[in-house]
Amino acid sequence: MADECCSDHHDLERLIGLGACDRVNIKLGKSGGLFNAMKMIRLAEQAGVWVQVGGFVESRLGFTASAHLALASDCVKWCDFDTPMMLEEDPV
Repeated sequence: MADECCSDHHDLERLIGLGACDRVNIKLGKSGGLFNAMKMIRLAEQAGVWVQVGGFVESRLGFTASAHLALASDCVKWCDFDTPMMLEEDPV
């Protein structure tokens, strides 16, 4: 699974071209927002690459956006949304 080596659609294009990944973990905070993350998901769909939507240590508000992103495509097979549970206090 491509994760830390894949920050944007250019990275994903390169990895797909090399045959280096069959899965990718897309994080809103790393990809530059919803628009760029959707570009990555569309690229993954076209290449037959499965997607996981994850994130960093974010509030439940941040993960709400990630959840909407995850529902935008059938190629999103996994979600990693556990980090709001690591916060001692919910800032939202």
